[in-house]
Amino acid sequence: ELDAYRRSTVKAGESRALSACAAFKCHALIVESERDSIIPQQVVANYRAAFTSTASLTVRVLDEADHSLSTEEMQKTYTTVLVAWLKEMIGRARKDSQTTPVIAVPAPATTAAD
Repeated sequence: ELDAYRRSTVKAGESRALSACAAFKCHALIVESERDSIIPQQVVANYRAAFTSTASLTVRVLDEADHSLSTEEMQKTYTTVLVAWLKEMIGRARKDSQTTPVIAVPAPATTAAD
């Protein structure tokens, strides 16, 4: 039963996890292992389809990788993908902060009654 469900197309409104993805407004990264024997490709496809409101969605497939990233090469490839994505997101944030004015408002003073 679970296996059949995981191999079926599931829409965001049919799953709490996918509903949360649909509401997610930030940047998202999906990393899929090409030879994953645990997570069916349809599950990844469902997540990809659910991320409809993100600022950006990046999808990377690790060639020849299994679910547990069982070799050092697979682990290094995953780390490389993750670090590259983080650098891209940090670089974009820095660039955006240079073009978007930031207005700092002082916090209200607290009193002893607070």
